[in-house]
Amino acid sequence: MWGIDLRYIDEVSLARQIFLSMKQRILAGQLSQGEALPSTRELARGLSVSRNTVCEAYDMLLTEGFIVRRQGAPTRVAEGFHLAMKKAPLPVDASGLHIALYFPGMEFGEQFTSKCKEAVSEYPL
Repeated sequence: MWGIDLRYIDEVSLARQIFLSMKQRILAGQLSQGEALPSTRELARGLSVSRNTVCEAYDMLLTEGFIVRRQGAPTRVAEGFHLAMKKAPLPVDASGLHIALYFPGMEFGEQFTSKCKEAVSEYPL
């Protein structure tokens, strides 16, 4: 629900996962400024978690200023939190080789090994 994928076997609490997912969607502009969020009961039911878990996530979002609450009105995305995403060029070191970057979803060691193999195959000795 709402593009939130929870990992139940994780060091990060479910509330923190919900918070991080919604924060990322707000910053990416996927949730518009002023857009109403689902009620805590609705989101908890949709994610199959406790309402307290969703309340905790919403409290984190409120504390950091990502959402606004008014009694008797739906919780909404706060104004002014959209970040424009631009593609940056891949950094190159002095030798002209691309510097390995960390890509989420890949272990650092795997990525480093992968990038080194690519560099070696492009520039054989």
